[in-house]
Amino acid sequence: MFAAGDLVIYGGEGVCRVESVGTPETEGIDKTKAYYTLSPLYRTGQVMTPVDTGVLMRPVMTPAEADAFLTALPELPAEEPAGASQRAIKDHYHAVVTSYDCGRMAAMIKYTCQRRRTAQQRGRKVSQLDERYLRRAEDQLYGELAVALGIRDVSLAALIAGYASPTSVSSFPMAQQMGGNGDLAGGQVVFTTVFSILTVFLWVFVLKSLGYLA
Repeated sequence: MFAAGDLVIYGGEGVCRVESVGTPETEGIDKTKAYYTLSPLYRTGQVMTPVDTGVLMRPVMTPAEADAFLTALPELPAEEPAGASQRAIKDHYHAVVTSYDCGRMAAMIKYTCQRRRTAQQRGRKVSQLDERYLRRAEDQLYGELAVALGIRDVSLAALIAGYASPTSVSSFPMAQQMGGNGDLAGGQVVFTTVFSILTVFLWVFVLKSLGYLA
């Protein structure tokens, strides 16, 4: 049984905080049962569910579990559907995202990304089905990892500043002095500086929309 303040994964909502446990005064509620009042972390509103609910509900992974998961991630094989039909692929994707199993979602993300690359290499249109379930799996997986690792607000903003920043201007004279390709280094500085104007603000907008930044 969970207690107030616990962070849990609740089916259909993702990461939630348990606000209270008890019998609410709300009309129409079975007063013989205890209920969890949950607040989803990535949207507004609250959810009430019986303590003995049949909906999937589990603790958020611990920081140690998140570190172990990320360490093992490169060796994780892609998980393919049992069949090649659109129906089989959709059923497989749906089963994975509704399981909230981090390992399976990561394996599905690998598989859909492989399919995307193959389609692009062959000049084909990327499957909308793949893209829809890929976004859903990424939101659920990254949302839980962010909470487990404590990456929110200031920490996340610092990561954006570090990884979305353009190539350092000093790389151009350094490349020239060390006998490297100065033209290539200069081109990277110009290219990344121009595009960072768009990408930095795009990342901030997306993460604020998902609730990762306040």
